[in-house]
Amino acid sequence: MQISVVSDIKECEKLWKQFLPQRTIWDLWETVYSFYDSALYEPYFMVLSDQKQVKGVLPLWKDFEVNKYFFFGGMFPEDRHFWFDTKLFPLFFEHMPTPIIIYDINSKCGEEIIKKYPEYEKYFSETDYRYFLNIKQFNQDINKYLATFNKKHRKNFLNDMKKVDQYKCELIWEKKENFDTFVSFSVKRFGEESDFSDPQFVKEMHSFLSMLEEKKMIYTLTIKINGVVEGIEIAARYNNYYYVLNGSYNEEYKNLGKLLIFEHIKKAISMGADEVDFLVGDTGWKQLWNLEREICYTFRK
Repeated sequence: MQISVVSDIKECEKLWKQFLPQRTIWDLWETVYSFYDSALYEPYFMVLSDQKQVKGVLPLWKDFEVNKYFFFGGMFPEDRHFWFDTKLFPLFFEHMPTPIIIYDINSKCGEEIIKKYPEYEKYFSETDYRYFLNIKQFNQDINKYLATFNKKHRKNFLNDMKKVDQYKCELIWEKKENFDTFVSFSVKRFGEESDFSDPQFVKEMHSFLSMLEEKKMIYTLTIKINGVVEGIEIAARYNNYYYVLNGSYNEEYKNLGKLLIFEHIKKAISMGADEVDFLVGDTGWKQLWNLEREICYTFRK
């Protein structure tokens, strides 16, 4: 068997669609391609084959700006898998370009490699968690979900929702009409720490959201108070998964963030989704919502 490298974007697309079942939104070629910029990234698909057929693929791109290799699609898409049998990992590892970073590797995928090859565990030492709400187990009933909160927590949460009523919020479901306002809220709140302080990230996210809009998968909740946009939370639906992607709001209005999340959960329930995916990482609020979590790995070499 030998490993070759494919860099032609059309051939990469064929390999992607051939080897990856389109189970989640991150599996879609349209998703990862929306983050692709030929001026900044060069496809680097490692293809392992024998004389008869392809045995496995590792889809990467080279980021010219930082001179590193990443999974094709960059840093935002999640739930990464290796597209080959675990027994082939050492062979791929030997031929990987360096430096290479693969974020948010699926728990099962990472654990299988570590269990079979403990000598590679040090390359998977960075971990995080994906947070999600399994609304299927609550029979799509918001009250059954709220019943998982302890008595004090549930009372405080419902009181917070009542307090929001004083703002007389206007809830509007739309696409990406107020994207610029959304970006400004994020930058104002987090400053240079906001991903949206990077013009390239803003460009790529706009491209991603445009793809979601074209595919009729985007669900953005905009909150207006006195006719002014004060909060935005963007989500997407694919198959039975509802993804809460990003949100920002005017912090002068207390509990507005909670309202945005709560309304999205209700939206997911109304659509019959099985799971609400709140993505990887937590700044403190996700655990307060009694969300389940599963580990994910970062691979570095």
